[in-house]
Amino acid sequence: MKEENSKVEWKLILTKETKEEIISFLNSGDGIILVGVDDNGNEKGVAEELKDEYDQTISNWIREGIFPDTKNLIKYEYNKNNTLVISIKEGPNKPYYSVGKGPTSEGVYIRIGSTKRKATKEEIMEFFRKSSDGLYETDTSDNQNLHFTQFLEICDRQGFKPKLKTLGFYTKDNTYSKLAELMSDENTRIVKFAVYKDETRVEFKIKKEFSGSYLRIIDSLIYYAELHNDVSAKIVDYQPQRVELLSFPKPSLRESILNSLCHCDLSVKSNIKVEFFTNRVEITSPGNIYGGYSLEDILSGKQSFRNPNLINLLDKLDFIENYATGLERTLDAYKKYEYKPKFEVSNNFFRVVLPNLNYYASNEFQKVEPKDINNFSKDAQLSNIQIKIVELIRKKQNISIQELSDSTGKDRSTILRNIKKLKELNILNRDGTKWSGNWILL
Repeated sequence: MKEENSKVEWKLILTKETKEEIISFLNSGDGIILVGVDDNGNEKGVAEELKDEYDQTISNWIREGIFPDTKNLIKYEYNKNNTLVISIKEGPNKPYYSVGKGPTSEGVYIRIGSTKRKATKEEIMEFFRKSSDGLYETDTSDNQNLHFTQFLEICDRQGFKPKLKTLGFYTKDNTYSKLAELMSDENTRIVKFAVYKDETRVEFKIKKEFSGSYLRIIDSLIYYAELHNDVSAKIVDYQPQRVELLSFPKPSLRESILNSLCHCDLSVKSNIKVEFFTNRVEITSPGNIYGGYSLEDILSGKQSFRNPNLINLLDKLDFIENYATGLERTLDAYKKYEYKPKFEVSNNFFRVVLPNLNYYASNEFQKVEPKDINNFSKDAQLSNIQIKIVELIRKKQNISIQELSDSTGKDRSTILRNIKKLKELNILNRDGTKWSGNWILL
């Protein structure tokens, strides 16, 4: 009988904890789990009537319960004493995690000595950085003559000083990665933008293609989408101000676009498309849901890490929040309306369809004159966190830095950096002292 140690684990019966132990070995080193052994090392064996159930359970874990693929990493058999011997090899594509829980602390386990524990967020991200998981963004760029003028301009605007090595711009061989190429001026990927005359694709009103650094594409695409997010208004008897209605709730439109840009399959030679129809907007990105998730998993906030370095970069630049809540916020913004977003998933694409609220309320609201596309407003340059700061200040003019930090989930230095930027853009000012004054939106 093999003694219990860092490579050997005893279990009297097969439970979900056994699955966690298997994952911990996959992430930490080769090991053996002996099922049918008590805490004193006595082989009790597995009862004959349980063998079929145990075989089915382990087979299900291997086929669809653990991700990435573990078919060649887990073997199991019964010894002469009817003890179930599960042999696990350390996997090459860490982190391995429980499907349904994803690459989070609830789904990723590691071994420290002879015990398993949940991996921290930092440990999980380190797995992704080190892994040769076939991630597109970590591959070597075919073009090694890259320039980052556009990328650095936006970083400067956001008050962020990038360190290219830590962001994943270099491979282990010290060559530019696919992520670096994506962020460079030489990026060959384009995103298509269209506004149609009616509910079909027959006649264009506007047709554009965005190119250059992926960061500039994101910046421009969000701006143009917001320009075409028409506003209608009506006068009501019970208040002096008119009631305005955006065609698409701002969080839904922005988050759906950012989600498509963050989580698309960059290895597929197909374009992201943002298409405005009279009754809806469709946002389509290549690739299905990553990581063995279902649509229900994603909508409930499960995190997908197809492009972890890209997500990390956009989080640092305050374009997104790295909490997998984009689609949840999209649904929440439509909660009080009759018409809801739809999500379409296939093996080749993921599509979000947002209904145009003004299309369905056309008898009540009158369209407000559209914004001038040729004039870039200062709002177009605001990052996600800056928009949140402005919204919070609108609600409470004497809000403190600590309250802003607590409400946004960002540290004080990030809040102060973005407030400084808002002041430079002549959007925000301060009246009085930092202890007793108020914020003023200009």
